[in-house]
Amino acid sequence: MVSLVVAFQHFLSPPVPQDVRDDFVMMQFQRLQSQIPLLYIATTLSTIAATWAIGRDSGPLIGIGVPAMVILACVGRFIIWARRRSSTVSVQRAATIICQSTMISSAIILLCTTWTVFNWLGSPPGSRVYVSYFMAMGSLSVAYCLSTIRTATLANLAIGLLPLSILQLFWGDHMDRSVGGGTLVATMFLIRLIHQQHVQLIDLLVLQRRMHAQANTDSLTGLLNRRALYQQVAERLAQGPATLMLLDLDGFKPVNDNHGHAAGDALLCQVAERLLASCSAPCVVARLGRDEFAILVPEEAQRCATTLADQLLASLVVPFTLPQGQVRISASLGLAVSPQHGITVDELMLSADHMLYAAKDLHYQQQTPTRTLRVSPLVATR
Repeated sequence: MVSLVVAFQHFLSPPVPQDVRDDFVMMQFQRLQSQIPLLYIATTLSTIAATWAIGRDSGPLIGIGVPAMVILACVGRFIIWARRRSSTVSVQRAATIICQSTMISSAIILLCTTWTVFNWLGSPPGSRVYVSYFMAMGSLSVAYCLSTIRTATLANLAIGLLPLSILQLFWGDHMDRSVGGGTLVATMFLIRLIHQQHVQLIDLLVLQRRMHAQANTDSLTGLLNRRALYQQVAERLAQGPATLMLLDLDGFKPVNDNHGHAAGDALLCQVAERLLASCSAPCVVARLGRDEFAILVPEEAQRCATTLADQLLASLVVPFTLPQGQVRISASLGLAVSPQHGITVDELMLSADHMLYAAKDLHYQQQTPTRTLRVSPLVATR
């Protein structure tokens, strides 16, 4: 029984992978922004046409009252969505709007179904097919516009088509039964298409996320690459001051030469792990290439940037354990702060690079097996 409930829940709302859930919600919201206003316009016009054609003899409540409520609801929702059309919302707000749209669209389609059922029961047999036509067209239009929201689509199809189809199959004549059966078959095919679209959209989002990760991630260490770092620095500079550190390993080439490239790769991965462990969450760690790394420090952590540089260099003092044995390396670090050393990405990178080379010069001038840590706001070396 539990498995049936879980299967039914997955049918109504199939699970979306966690890493693309936010992207999926925003895609649903963007589709709603473009399609919902058109849906409300179409629903308003079709309600007016249906009321004029078949609803005038149903009494004031059903014939006029219910269509008026539908039209007022559609006009009101159209105004809300027209104002929201060019707005930018958060993921949480988008999810809330999607839930609201599901409930409101279901309420509107329930009013339309109530109107349709009463009109079908009160219409002569020869006119019932027109009642069915208006309801079927309306429900299918709603399903199309809400197709990216599977729960809303299924709810609207069930509310809009199921009651009338049951009436047609069990209380209608042979023409009504044919129309009701055809409507159910078409609905089943539509549900199948919606399911396939849901799966394809998720696959597309997963593929996009994977391609984005490949384009912005260093394949060896899993850190951001140079391209992604430039984007992060540009975004951070647009928000306020930032500190950029460039760190270069000293002694990495002998590891490659003496133990092979596999050992060098393992060493780089361990360096990346230690840098990440030494940095706080807001910091961004990237590998620029070969044995050069970068750390982007946010504005709120700038005051302790020198302390962070100490921690980064100290984390590399402990010997690294490789399959070939333990190795020791050292590192040099250059630090640049905006706006003192640049207000653009290129200026900040160039300043940090100059400080890095100054640190490496100091490193080679010491020429002692055990080097003491030297840190200034601009240059650090071990």
